[in-house]
Amino acid sequence: MIENTQDRIIELVTKLNDIGFPKSNGLDDHQIDAVEVQLHKEVPALCKSLLRMVNWPGEDVPVNPVVIQHDSPIGEIVFNGFYSALQWSDLTDSSQSDLEWCKELDAEDKVVVEGAAKAEIYNENRIFFSYGNGLYWFMDLDPGDGGVIGQVVMLYPMYQEHYIKVVAPDILSFAELIVSHWAGNR
Repeated sequence: MIENTQDRIIELVTKLNDIGFPKSNGLDDHQIDAVEVQLHKEVPALCKSLLRMVNWPGEDVPVNPVVIQHDSPIGEIVFNGFYSALQWSDLTDSSQSDLEWCKELDAEDKVVVEGAAKAEIYNENRIFFSYGNGLYWFMDLDPGDGGVIGQVVMLYPMYQEHYIKVVAPDILSFAELIVSHWAGNR
């Protein structure tokens, strides 16, 4: 097990290169600052370290969607891929707009939570980095008790029943999980 964050990121980049992922120089500090200004949020430090080495190209990625879990309350949980960090502001804005209606949810609506996330469908303290199949993926900047700032959470909003699941303690751990699936399915 690699303990050093930089070594973990280098190993992740090596695996990405091995599976034919488009090479990326990552973002420089000015670009990361611009992302934070656009988001009106501070990106977690571990995420900044990852982004300096990898900026997800978003589309045209030679990998298949990853099934994170087969037997969840909503059926399969599938991750389709990462958006480029330069698109996170637009994705976060559109996701928050999509979810804003949730502020007015009826008290009868049920929120099922797995992990240390708040039972809130709408929360402005999130950075969305992917969306697909009705699933919203974000870094949680306002976790529930026992949670970690920057944890990766999946949200599935449905009428009268919603599902929130903490998937990883941070974006690097989540990226390692996804890349290991991609590498194993080649």
